[in-house]
Amino acid sequence: MNEILVESRIDHLKPNMKFLKSIQEIQLTSQTVIQLKVDGEFNLLVYDRNGETFTLNKWGKKRRDFPALNEFINALNQTPIQKAEFLCELYAKTGDKPLKLPDFIRHVKSDNPEDHLKVHIGIWDWIKTDGHEVNQPYIWKYQELQEIFKNCTHVSVLPFFQPNNHAEIQTLWQIYIEKLGYEGLVIRNNHEIFKLKPHGEVDAVIIGLNKESGYGKRTLFDQKQVPSIKLAVMDEQGNFIELCDCGSGLNEELRKALWKLMDYKVDEDHETVYVKPIVVCQIEYMETFSKERRVLKFDGQKYMQVGTKQYVTLRHPRLIRFRPDKTANPTDIRANQIPNEAKPLSFTLYQGDCRKILPMLKDESIDLIITSPPYYKVKEYGGIEGEIGVKGNVEQYQKDLLAVLKECYRLLTPQGVLCLNLDKGGEFSVWDFIPQIKSIGFQLIDTIIWYDKTRRREAGYPHLSHSFEPIFILTKTKQFTMNKASLHQNDVWEISHYKGVSAEKGDAWDRMTIATFPVKLVEQLMDLYSNPNDTVLDPFCGSGTVLDVAQRMERNAIGIEINPEFCEIIMQRVFDKNPNHKYEHIKI
Repeated sequence: MNEILVESRIDHLKPNMKFLKSIQEIQLTSQTVIQLKVDGEFNLLVYDRNGETFTLNKWGKKRRDFPALNEFINALNQTPIQKAEFLCELYAKTGDKPLKLPDFIRHVKSDNPEDHLKVHIGIWDWIKTDGHEVNQPYIWKYQELQEIFKNCTHVSVLPFFQPNNHAEIQTLWQIYIEKLGYEGLVIRNNHEIFKLKPHGEVDAVIIGLNKESGYGKRTLFDQKQVPSIKLAVMDEQGNFIELCDCGSGLNEELRKALWKLMDYKVDEDHETVYVKPIVVCQIEYMETFSKERRVLKFDGQKYMQVGTKQYVTLRHPRLIRFRPDKTANPTDIRANQIPNEAKPLSFTLYQGDCRKILPMLKDESIDLIITSPPYYKVKEYGGIEGEIGVKGNVEQYQKDLLAVLKECYRLLTPQGVLCLNLDKGGEFSVWDFIPQIKSIGFQLIDTIIWYDKTRRREAGYPHLSHSFEPIFILTKTKQFTMNKASLHQNDVWEISHYKGVSAEKGDAWDRMTIATFPVKLVEQLMDLYSNPNDTVLDPFCGSGTVLDVAQRMERNAIGIEINPEFCEIIMQRVFDKNPNHKYEHIKI
């Protein structure tokens, strides 16, 4: 039986029977499924079996569809993007304009090429009826999306997939995870819950059914409806249990509900670990009996409004950040530590290439490493020959970084922690590089998102140029130092103090502007992952923020910096502040 899916308010729709019969003739001759919509300019959205999509206005004139998507692609490919914010879903009603694409990305123009933010969007639409075939119009819609985005380097539209069993769904998610860098997922449809954990390290929980589409809006804590997100966890017997119902807005109630999740454990491979959700997706649960979704069936004489089967849709993933993951058994030394008298501290600044200096340091002599390597193709910030990231291709850049990280692994104590800030844009892919870091022996136990509200762009070394920057927390073993008293309530750290170092005019400080680690950020990392009298290392020292904070927080510190002018700044900033401490400047 021929079907026309109506996606507009029925009381606003006054079908012309003659016109609808002419549509049926199109359907019969070209084997198309026609999705009827009401808008001021055109009425019909037609999907044929070849994936071609066009619109017909009320006079029957064809026009190519998705102008908003084409404009969006042009913005991605041609417009400098400095700020990006991803919103809801691809197709959603906005007011009384059912065909209007919602604002998919907000961007701020900038004439500075260095301010361009490479945006990568993953789109995956899983549509499945209750034991029946996928609605064919959505398959064609998805084929059209693939065609539209095929030349847009920032957008990945994965092949449409109709899962039939657990294995097929897990295969699809493995592809998705490998392509976009997500590490694990638990997904629930309206029948059962699937646990997808291809890398075996991080669980993610999801999940929700939303009976009301709400014109594209998300349901927030409406007790009369199924909430947008349900959170679930696997218990010790391997059964999934629901923990809480949450809406998709990060309001206070949601934060409290997510916080409760952290107290539930998972027994995985005979080790006690904590669940840390990484990706939270919304599953919409829609019914064609609703006013928004009807199917008109033509019985040869007239069209009848008939409700059909329910279906669920997995929309674009939404990232939700949490507090640091307690994947292992962190050693909280501070709780049992007896205060000692202040001890003399040592501060050593090596001037030279860290690739040559790090091998000179003693095995397992460092308790904490906090560093931000220069990013790929950074501008030369002092004319120093051979500095990492200035010359060579991305493969050479990765090779140089890997050599430094291997030395960092050797230098860390068994309980030591590496806090690594890597740039996430350009030709260098952080997510492609993480497996290489793990191959050294590092365990990725957490990812902290540093959110710089002031968003100022300054010189490129050390880089921290975007409003959201990832800091990867890496350890050698599952027994590592972490002071629980300093634990944050979520993985997003808002740091508003972000500005270049300045000083009196006329000295070395006046000859350059240096973008530094915010002091507060280093303080939080140092407080969380080290203790007084520990030794802290920064192999890319920059202006010396790590050394400066270490001195104030009573840690020993070693810094390495290749630029002599930066070394001059560090010495003015850090050295000779306390006569009881030892300061040493070594040129290599």
